[in-house]
Amino acid sequence: MFAMHNLTFEQGIVNSIVFSGLGAIMMFIFGWLLFDKCTRKICFAKELTENKNVAVAIVVGVFLLGIAHIVASVVGG
Repeated sequence: MFAMHNLTFEQGIVNSIVFSGLGAIMMFIFGWLLFDKCTRKICFAKELTENKNVAVAIVVGVFLLGIAHIVASVVGG
């Protein structure tokens, strides 16, 4: 069915790092897009740059830390 390739230990480590890194990035992007879709009424760029809204900055920062924690748990096992 699938051809089995004999990979060296180093190739296996490199493949694991590359694919886990790509997976983490993709999950982070998906999480941000989902958050953005759920909060359509708020323009984060405008609130942060023009209005200097600290509350929005805290919410976005906590959300990003939460997504990073989830991604780290999934990738790390």
